[in-house]
Amino acid sequence: KNEDRIYYRVILIPNQRRPMMRKIRLLIFAILLLTFSCKEDKNPTAPLAYPKAEEQNINSVQLEEAFSSARADGGVLSLIVARNNIVVADEYFIVDRVDTTNNIRSVTKSVLSALISIAIDKGFINSINDEIGPYLKIDAGELDDEKDKITIKQLLTMSAGFPWQELDASATDYVKWAQAGNQVDYVLALPIVNPPGTVFTYNSGASHLLSVILEIATGKSTYKFAREFLFRPLGITRSLEWSVDKQEYYNGSSTLRLGPHEMLRFGLLFLNNGFADGKQILSSDWVQLSTRPHITTSDAVPFGTDYGFLWWTGSTSNRDFYFANGWGGQFIVNVPDLNLTVVAQSDWAAGGRPAHEQWWNTINIIMNQILPAVRK
Repeated sequence: KNEDRIYYRVILIPNQRRPMMRKIRLLIFAILLLTFSCKEDKNPTAPLAYPKAEEQNINSVQLEEAFSSARADGGVLSLIVARNNIVVADEYFIVDRVDTTNNIRSVTKSVLSALISIAIDKGFINSINDEIGPYLKIDAGELDDEKDKITIKQLLTMSAGFPWQELDASATDYVKWAQAGNQVDYVLALPIVNPPGTVFTYNSGASHLLSVILEIATGKSTYKFAREFLFRPLGITRSLEWSVDKQEYYNGSSTLRLGPHEMLRFGLLFLNNGFADGKQILSSDWVQLSTRPHITTSDAVPFGTDYGFLWWTGSTSNRDFYFANGWGGQFIVNVPDLNLTVVAQSDWAAGGRPAHEQWWNTINIIMNQILPAVRK
């Protein structure tokens, strides 16, 4: 009996301990899980969507709020944020291919500014102080003295002196110019209403003259010149769409189609003082000169208090910036002291609203949500 009793106890004790050990393990797991959850609640971590944001000293919670606003907008196509040459966040809200190209509208003007710089560096154009008469008389004939003496710099700063109404919702003069039989003659037939160089008047027809001058000076189409000396050095090798006027000059104001990451490469070229992939593509002097204020815009658009060479300039929260600005919400925004570039493409038709409303919605996200998220 004693042996049976001992044997019985040996079998019974392990059978009682097994369910108890399971309960103890479950209790320990529950305590650990509760402890982890409490720690996570007290110390919220960055959203996993943007792990590089905090590494680049950007508040990832604020950044996520900005991207949430873009998602909810319905008209923003894509948004990219890069700091220190590193993409910390990019998202494509409507288009499902990263490399889809879109009409970048008047961001085209900032591209043209870069092409003028390259033409000067290569000796095709003497300087920004060259008068336009000797170039344009080849195509438009002799100009009257006042128009003959307009300079390339005055075209770059939107201060040629022509009357023009374009920044309202109807873009009246742009439409008239686009429908004219000859885009060059249409602009040059306008009267001079302000002494050239004195008053900012946003004028796509005047910036188009720079494309004409570029083609006459180089003997190459603006697109071929851009492909050889700008796009290919930037690693943009595919064929790009870019419309021409009725005289076959490439539009110097709009219609170039780029993908969002191609816009980013162009923006980073300026942020890096003309360097890309270790090559000097643009003069660093031009980068500094073209992106600083040359003339007041009298607050022609929000955030764009001044104008450089086909770049808008401004300041917010003691941060100076410059930006390429396209109709309906196309942007390249550079903030040099933050080493920051933000790119956006928009389609106001997708959002079901007027273009000027989409423009405001997009730039508001950039200036009032993304920029405040970036720490110095």
